[in-house]
Amino acid sequence: MRILVCVKQVPDPEAGFEPAAGQAGLLVAGGRYVMNPYDAHAVERALEIKEALPGVEVHALTLGPERCRAVVHRALAMGADRAFHVLCDEDAWIPPAQTARAIARALEGGAYDLVITGALATDDEAACAGPYLAGLLGWETACFVVSAIPAADGKSITVRKEGEGGSLWESLLRLPAVLTAQTTEHSPRWPSLSNMLRANRAEVTVLDFEALETGPETEELEELAEPEERPSGLFLQGTTEEKAREFCRILRERGLL
Repeated sequence: MRILVCVKQVPDPEAGFEPAAGQAGLLVAGGRYVMNPYDAHAVERALEIKEALPGVEVHALTLGPERCRAVVHRALAMGADRAFHVLCDEDAWIPPAQTARAIARALEGGAYDLVITGALATDDEAACAGPYLAGLLGWETACFVVSAIPAADGKSITVRKEGEGGSLWESLLRLPAVLTAQTTEHSPRWPSLSNMLRANRAEVTVLDFEALETGPETEELEELAEPEERPSGLFLQGTTEEKAREFCRILRERGLL
């Protein structure tokens, strides 16, 4: 079995960031970026399958400018066997549909049985790339997966996915398939220093984004803006009867009762 994990570099949430000039990008304090947390769990799901089933290969792929190569080096340090970087010259937002088309083109000839992405990215929270990719490939898919257990014959996989209110649903998918990984209470493995040093020296196969011919953009980022401040809530005090009386008074004042 061969698994491809898609990983994305996102701004470090502890570094702080703000809309850049022109409102079409982000200025990240100190240029600090990290692997998208959901993608780290996607790598962990793939490595769990590798440990459970003999002969499994895990490959990692990222898309973005030169700085993004750091996330596939981290995936290698975690235990991935090979890494790919779809290189873009511009540090600009790429629509999820175009990202999915680029991954689909990069998959050609790779003979993958399973693709795992993060359920969403913390920078735009679109949660679309995985489902888009499944649609392009015509593969079965499951989203917000917390565990994945392949059959011994490698022809199907049983997944548990998070549903409404934290409920868990179990599904059986035929392979090939696309999964999107949800975060869980179990943290992804932390690579050792020696593995990090070894991974940083590893060769990464570079693919040209433009050469993949992903077609015209179907979405455009117009602007980014700080969220509007909302008025603080009102906490009613007193007994249950006093709270109910005050609540009715407020509704009458606002013409809602």
